[in-house]
Amino acid sequence: MGQEVEFSELKGNRIPADVVIIPCFGGWGNVPLQQAQDLKPIIEGIQAYLDSNGIKPIVSPHRRAPAHFPSPPSLNIQLAMITEMLGIHKTRARRFAADLETLCAKNPQVKWLLIGLSNGADFVDKTMELISPTTSARVFAIEIAVPFWRGVCNYENILRFDNNGKDPLPNGELEEVFFAALKAGINFLTSAVNGEWQGWERAWHIPAHDYPWEEIGPAVRAFLQRHLVLNFQTGYH
Repeated sequence: MGQEVEFSELKGNRIPADVVIIPCFGGWGNVPLQQAQDLKPIIEGIQAYLDSNGIKPIVSPHRRAPAHFPSPPSLNIQLAMITEMLGIHKTRARRFAADLETLCAKNPQVKWLLIGLSNGADFVDKTMELISPTTSARVFAIEIAVPFWRGVCNYENILRFDNNGKDPLPNGELEEVFFAALKAGINFLTSAVNGEWQGWERAWHIPAHDYPWEEIGPAVRAFLQRHLVLNFQTGYH
């Protein structure tokens, strides 16, 4: 993994990179990147591809919840997180979109690549919908397994994956999602009782919800080539 800077640390500084890669994690959105075994290989693959084309990237994870959330529990924060996940409001997405607008204005040489998985993909899609047309010309997104309750926006600067229709979460196969959630709840409670605290992201696994870099890499590289690499090679930013 190359240079990593927390998104909150970008404000007020000139960004020494051509592309800022912003991972938006699934679940509560607060897992450390080094522990995000679903997104980490994808981020590393993207970094390597950009590096190989002479483009300097940095990785700047965005966290939707505090590092230790939901322990200790905070009912207000939990309700705010859950209701935003379900699309009842867009509080954090609006805040993130506003931060992106400011950073884009201060760093006109930089392109931005948002990468979201599951709830993180839902968050990325909301953000893409909220940013201005001027900013969206420099912001690109890779959305992996957007949950079925999100009415996605269809922009050409978004690449979206649903495992060729096999992933039940984006395709609304409620029975499989329900049983996966039930099994996750049992695993989560069992691990807590046994003193082996297991995060919700580790406990919950939906069949066909895996996206190995080896499988999605070709489509991602083609997307990056079209929207980023060619622009930098031709000098058009």
